[in-house]
Amino acid sequence: MENYYRQQGIIEDHDWEAFMDTIKRGLPTTFRIIGSKEGSCRIKKHLEEEYFPLFKEIKHEGKEIDPPSLIPWYPDQFVYSLNAPKTVIRKNKAFKKFQDWLFYETESGNISRQEVVSMIPPLLLDVEPHHSVIDLCAAPGSKTAQLLEAIHKFSTTDTCEIYPKGFLIANDVDSKRAYMLVHQIKRFNSPCMIVTNHDASKLPNFYVDDGIENDSDPSKTARRYILKFDRVLADVPCTGDGAIRKNLNIWKDWDVRQAFGLHTIQLNILIRGLQLLKVNGKLVYSTCSLNPIENEAVVSAVLRIYGNSIKLVDVSDRLPELKRRKGMNMWKVIDTNGEILAFDERFSLDQKKMPRSLWPPSEEEIDKFCLDRCLRIYPHLQNTGGFFVAVFEKIEKLNDISHKHFEEGSRKQCKRDLDDTETDITLENDLSKKVKKDTSFANETLQLENSLGDKDLQDNTTSNSLNSSEAQHKDVKSLKNREYFKFLSEDCEEIKNIKAFYNISDSFPSDQYVVRNINAIPTRFIYFLSKKIKNILYHNEDRIKFVHGGVKMFTKHEFLKNSSSENICKWRIQNEGVRLLFPFLGPERIIHATLNELKMFLNHDYPKIDMFPEGNVKTSLEKLSLGCIIMVVDLENEESVKVKLNVTLPIWKSNVSANLMLSKKDKMVLMMRVYLKELKLYTLMDRILF
Repeated sequence: MENYYRQQGIIEDHDWEAFMDTIKRGLPTTFRIIGSKEGSCRIKKHLEEEYFPLFKEIKHEGKEIDPPSLIPWYPDQFVYSLNAPKTVIRKNKAFKKFQDWLFYETESGNISRQEVVSMIPPLLLDVEPHHSVIDLCAAPGSKTAQLLEAIHKFSTTDTCEIYPKGFLIANDVDSKRAYMLVHQIKRFNSPCMIVTNHDASKLPNFYVDDGIENDSDPSKTARRYILKFDRVLADVPCTGDGAIRKNLNIWKDWDVRQAFGLHTIQLNILIRGLQLLKVNGKLVYSTCSLNPIENEAVVSAVLRIYGNSIKLVDVSDRLPELKRRKGMNMWKVIDTNGEILAFDERFSLDQKKMPRSLWPPSEEEIDKFCLDRCLRIYPHLQNTGGFFVAVFEKIEKLNDISHKHFEEGSRKQCKRDLDDTETDITLENDLSKKVKKDTSFANETLQLENSLGDKDLQDNTTSNSLNSSEAQHKDVKSLKNREYFKFLSEDCEEIKNIKAFYNISDSFPSDQYVVRNINAIPTRFIYFLSKKIKNILYHNEDRIKFVHGGVKMFTKHEFLKNSSSENICKWRIQNEGVRLLFPFLGPERIIHATLNELKMFLNHDYPKIDMFPEGNVKTSLEKLSLGCIIMVVDLENEESVKVKLNVTLPIWKSNVSANLMLSKKDKMVLMMRVYLKELKLYTLMDRILF
């Protein structure tokens, strides 16, 4: 690998030694305070005042370890880097209090741990709260979380605005990784996102309607059309050699052939992403590889295919304190023997494995493509991993050659779903009849698209990035083991009972509840979705494999046999849904508690009502009927609580007792906030973060 990159000349000679020294060292630990969470500034202040002083007591090899430092180029100053060996963090007792804090805040969704260079693509995508966004290769989900943050940075001054107008679709080809992704983003409790499980290069179209119906004329129904996205993130599978600082196996497993096989997959994903993109929309293509075969070569290929329909965006003025290098205009195609292959030699090779697009552009194309607008992030510049980023803008609808390229290359897998994606649905049949003479390069690229890497290359691959790419070859041929999403009518008896019991305002939509069973019967959980996510699910249920969507709003509470359950709502408000629903609840089942009353719930799993001191909570519990109650705790004026956030929690009131309806982890987070001391409810393996 070292010889390969020496030959490619990606690093200037005077920087080579610094580059090699850096990649042999471990990465700093980086984490981000979630900007869209209430009280993020207070959490930052608490971190710096409560935990930074602890670092004065920590030494390693006789030297003091500095507290986490802010990443200067990240907007809003909410990202920190801790440059300490992970073995020291794990084993040094002085680190324990800080490590506990980081763990609990991560579990609560206030902190996100992420390698700092991987934060760049979502930033350059410029996501706004009203945007439709798709993350094509989303797992494990750190970038997805960033995108969701950006969508939820919307104004809450309008009380009628329950959630942002935009939404996010997070897709991954690997079903296990897709479910892991769910765990990563579920803590955001967003009704504005769904997770799908498809090969990104053959992702079917999403259909939606415009929601415009004419009640006076039943013949005029809402128009159905193909959904296009304002923003697309294509963080594609790659060899991952830019991440060598956290995956040392890359040194021994790296092979030049890996990039040749992945080049095809990467190009197909980028093509599909551009087809899903709106005109004037932005797409970010990124890898954690330094290899131009996976980077500039892929970018050049789509610029060559699509001509003036797309362009690279100049982002040199963005993130001014981020040190970067420009994209490469020239590179070498090097075989396994270290020999440089000239373009003319490809005609004696297997063109499926060595397509034209591997080679650099011509002199004329260099001036046209502007590859220097790409970003290359090198580890030695700011003590990071290696990364590549290219930002595209779609200028106009894609040309017919690009349509033909995609349709012919994917017809066997997606005969119907992946028809022309650049034309309104009403024109689909007409467009499918159009046949135009193609160019020689387009024909070569068709061969490239149908060649998805050779079997030997897959068998010799061990990196996580490559393992995920193997799944790209497996088309989702059926919707077996999918999740069902069935909508509940406003007239559903369960919904009407819930609305009446909690006195939910009419301004909260009652037609966006969903259950996840094929019979559309509320049996255990009821979820809530945004209007646009509902639209997507409604029109694509039998075509797209959805694995997650919505916020868990209500859970059915089982009563003991000897309990009187008449006139009681069996559906309790789930903790995940409290934030959304609280502004629309009537006052009848809301109580206000002090810190001491909250501690009663934390110290006892099922405290009896007569155990509570005289006060508002005891009086309310004695007066209210059985069922769910929302408890509000104002911590603003509590001196012993460092992060002064109001807490809104669901509790369940039974005949003689009440209990806090939180998961063990959520309860642990709350206890950490209240007591500020070590709590031992997890095993060591549960707690390891580094």
